[in-house]
Amino acid sequence: MRVGLTALVAGAALAGCSSFRDVFTSHAETAARVGSREFKSERVAEIISRLGGPNANPQAAELITGIWVDMSLFGDQVAGGTLKTDSATVEKLMWTELAGQKVASWHDSVVARRPPPTDDMADSLYNRGEQRLFQHILFSPGGPASADTAKAKTTADRVRTQLNAANFAKLALQHSSDGSKNDAGYLFISPRGGFVKEFDDAAWALAPDELSAVVKSQFGFHIIRRPTLAESRARFFAKASEMHKVRQDSLYMADLTNRVALVVKPGTAAAIKSAVSDLDAARTSTKELVTSKAGNFTMADLVRWLNALPPTVIASIKQADDSLLNPFVETLAKNAILLKQADSAKITINPTMYQALALQYKTQIGGLKEAVGLDAPEFSDSSKMSASERKKLAVEKVDQYFEKLIGGQVQFRPVPPTLSAELRTGGDYKIYPAGVNRAIELIIAKKSADSAAGKTPALGAGPRMQAAPGGPPTGGAPADTGKRP
Repeated sequence: MRVGLTALVAGAALAGCSSFRDVFTSHAETAARVGSREFKSERVAEIISRLGGPNANPQAAELITGIWVDMSLFGDQVAGGTLKTDSATVEKLMWTELAGQKVASWHDSVVARRPPPTDDMADSLYNRGEQRLFQHILFSPGGPASADTAKAKTTADRVRTQLNAANFAKLALQHSSDGSKNDAGYLFISPRGGFVKEFDDAAWALAPDELSAVVKSQFGFHIIRRPTLAESRARFFAKASEMHKVRQDSLYMADLTNRVALVVKPGTAAAIKSAVSDLDAARTSTKELVTSKAGNFTMADLVRWLNALPPTVIASIKQADDSLLNPFVETLAKNAILLKQADSAKITINPTMYQALALQYKTQIGGLKEAVGLDAPEFSDSSKMSASERKKLAVEKVDQYFEKLIGGQVQFRPVPPTLSAELRTGGDYKIYPAGVNRAIELIIAKKSADSAAGKTPALGAGPRMQAAPGGPPTGGAPADTGKRP
């Protein structure tokens, strides 16, 4: 049956007049819209060019556009009195953090039921010799001159004649140039290859309780000692315990994967890349990414976890190799299963941890209001200003915030990712890829024009976006993979 134009128009109107307008309007010069307000491509290019100067990154256009959308939606809700910070809303916005805490608590309960590591594991690890522990004293030159290097070498040679097992800790504290001096010169237990070659070669040639000669490396001069088993047992027990836990975790997850027959579906990586380009649509998608007997993991499930990630990380997913995305979504699917297990076991969040997370989230929202100026008396519950006037003032505050940000007068405070997702869900906004691409073209054109005109400001010149102190919680410091003594 044919559908007439009148019916089509009527149906579109029911879906929202603003969405219908977007279908028939060209937005080649508009990066985004919130309500009836537009964020022009030219304005995006101006902000990025002024912030970045000669090093302006054209690809930041999407990021800045997203920030403007979030700030504008945030301002609208503050002005309208619809921004909720009650317990239920905060708990919803903290879902990822709370889910992570539940999974961690469930994991701890599983670990507690396992047989503990034994002293024999520590002794076995030491005696196998595949992982070793060393002490060292580092003598770093005090300056770049050859005389500085010679002085460090002379000191190292003199101390070497005085060293023995009994006084190693004392002389390390007195002479060593790095932080290990506060722990008797002890370094971390590692396999061969954990340190720079010169250090590694000398250290791995040592027998227990043996001292090296003075060893030169890029860091200075070292004297190395390999401690005995008796001296090392406590440290090797800690290392063996860590390895035991990792091994048991690996076996547990492998068993879980087999028991629930967990399988990542073909084409999942491509589907994820497509989804991050339009998270709003993906939030309600029932497309299956991972199948299992414990329940399938859908695109909507994925987006719920992604909501906690900052825009820069989301953007990096688009460029990620497929070989990384499949294990990534598999891990999230396993987390979802572990969360179900935690809920079945009635695992609850520690009240102190819950309160700390809630306070931190509310503090972030309060800091965002303050930074933009949305904490003014006009936005309070007792304000006599009309709703339309408050909304107009909120728009002005957001515009002023961007101007101050460009001028380096305020610090950048991002909208928390989960709040961003909440603001955008049902929010009257639209991001136009064509307009964002146009902004990128304008930035590139300006850089080319400035280069041709010989405008090359000094490195570091011009205003920069300053990060606010603190920030959202993270999962801990990244692993230090650098090789060093």
